[in-house]
Amino acid sequence: MRILKLLILLLLLNSCQKKEVQLPKLGVKGVTDVYNTSKIWIFFNVVKGDTVGVFNKNNKIADTNLIFNIDKRLPIKEVLPRIMKVKHDALNALVHKTVDKQFYLSYADTISNTFALYDFTDTQYIFTPKDNKTLLDTIKKDPVIIDIRKNEILLNNVRMDNLKDSIQNLFINDSLHKKTLLLRFRNDISYNRYLTIRSQFYNDGYSIKNIEYIYNVE
Repeated sequence: MRILKLLILLLLLNSCQKKEVQLPKLGVKGVTDVYNTSKIWIFFNVVKGDTVGVFNKNNKIADTNLIFNIDKRLPIKEVLPRIMKVKHDALNALVHKTVDKQFYLSYADTISNTFALYDFTDTQYIFTPKDNKTLLDTIKKDPVIIDIRKNEILLNNVRMDNLKDSIQNLFINDSLHKKTLLLRFRNDISYNRYLTIRSQFYNDGYSIKNIEYIYNVE
């Protein structure tokens, strides 16, 4: 019943504003029972040939858990910096409070055919140029770097046709070293690709750093 109410609210708000949010569709079961929430919307729009995100946070209420409803067609350069700023501002406002604030990304769960939520409360983003020294130094220290681009995925700078098998083989061949995946995303990939690939790694049970690098195309 709660999911049905959320779906109805989503449709009503979209209808009232004459705007549409196309949510990512994931074959992953997510969080469904979240209370005390307010919602933030990032709509898809095209201005003078450029894809831009229209940000609406009028529904944000202090001391509530935040749900981000984001159009899957947007590039992550239009999405992630904004939601990170919202997280930063919201957490700073709670410095002297004991509220346990959670942050969620919404999507359509194709397994249960429901509206579901993806918890990214602990995720941090670092935005850098591609050849930033801090990023390069970090990559040297980490054994498994996953680089996600528009049309390819690289494992330690090597393009992989079957990334999952490659990672599993790497883990087996070096079982004495506990590996943690570090995810890098090129900032021109779609939000849909970002959330789809990210959820696959988490759903497969890999150990993943909670810091993700988002780097510029240039």
